[in-house]
Amino acid sequence: MNFLLSVASTNENNPGADFSVILLLLLVLFIWAFVMLLSIGISILMYILEGFGINRMAKKLGVSKSGGAFAPIYRFKILGDTADAAAVRDGKKRMGLGRLLFWLEVGIYSSTAVIYIFYVVFVILNALSGNAGTNSLLAGTAIFALLIPACILIIIAELTFSVFRYIALYRVFECFSPDLAVLWLLLVIFVSFAEPILLLVLSKNQPEPFKFKYTNTANT
Repeated sequence: MNFLLSVASTNENNPGADFSVILLLLLVLFIWAFVMLLSIGISILMYILEGFGINRMAKKLGVSKSGGAFAPIYRFKILGDTADAAAVRDGKKRMGLGRLLFWLEVGIYSSTAVIYIFYVVFVILNALSGNAGTNSLLAGTAIFALLIPACILIIIAELTFSVFRYIALYRVFECFSPDLAVLWLLLVIFVSFAEPILLLVLSKNQPEPFKFKYTNTANT
């Protein structure tokens, strides 16, 4: 208490101290805003670079609607279709990665939005009704009992999505840079910003040629 009174008396005796505090707060606010804007700018740049990379690769492999690489969520369908096209060139079967990645992402975002909306509506209705005590506690416990399984399912869906996305990226790397495909995949897994840069750089390469095995079954 004595410390606060001494600070207050110091500020009264020294008006310049208040100005210094305001300048310090403004400086902190400016640095925070700069960091936030820089982060947003870098995220947008990485998004665009990845879009250009996927788009160019999709075009080279004959994937339709390659421009969808710039669209949120739908870009994962283009990535999956590109991976399937790359797998076919290598003599492998299609996995339907485009649809799988797209619908997994749609499901994750939709489920997350429903959970948030459900929770917010519950909080608002509970506040408006003025429930308190045991009834409110029981209602809150029931809500969380329902949300926990939903959150677990979302986590499982996100892990599944990540696994198939890495499979898609590996197939793309294997097509455009087969000798270093494993290295590029490890780099993407452990370095978050490496994916868009790698996709853009590797998209300048030509895809590996078709690998067909011909067998002569004609009767002679």
